[in-house]
Amino acid sequence: MNTRQSFEFDNQASSISSFSHQMLECLVGQLVNHHHDGQLLSKARYIIGELLNNAVKHSGCTKTIFTFTIENDSLTIAKSDYGTKLELMNKAGYLKSDVPTLVTADGLQELYVIKESEQLLSFFCRDPQNEEITIQHLHEHMGLLIIAKAADRFTYGFNAPVNTFTATLNLN
Repeated sequence: MNTRQSFEFDNQASSISSFSHQMLECLVGQLVNHHHDGQLLSKARYIIGELLNNAVKHSGCTKTIFTFTIENDSLTIAKSDYGTKLELMNKAGYLKSDVPTLVTADGLQELYVIKESEQLLSFFCRDPQNEEITIQHLHEHMGLLIIAKAADRFTYGFNAPVNTFTATLNLN
């Protein structure tokens, strides 16, 4: 059984807490028939929180659509808007397809991007090669790193004029 539900967010910082709570309550209700551990909801909470922060801080538009899709073996959380394109997409022409490129590193994790196509970037994390942690390493891409760490798959797509961040969690 597949389930899909969408929510419209007003991109106001003051709405983050109540909107996050509303989405998580709905998600808990939708996952009642799926076997999962408590870590799934914790990961979903991190992803939702970072996507909401992204909507407020970076989208440059007045509303964002969040969609949950639950399929047999996965939960997908997507954030779509008509706002500002992710700066990394402007550099996509310089990225080599299917070659990991370091985006940021903070001593805890390294965030990499892979260009899957001209419209789609995929993110993943690795343990750092450099163990030094300094405040200077906490870059603006920290939210992307958190989502990539929490998700089993995390992508960003730009199909003008729509931005879509998609995080997928395995239910198995």
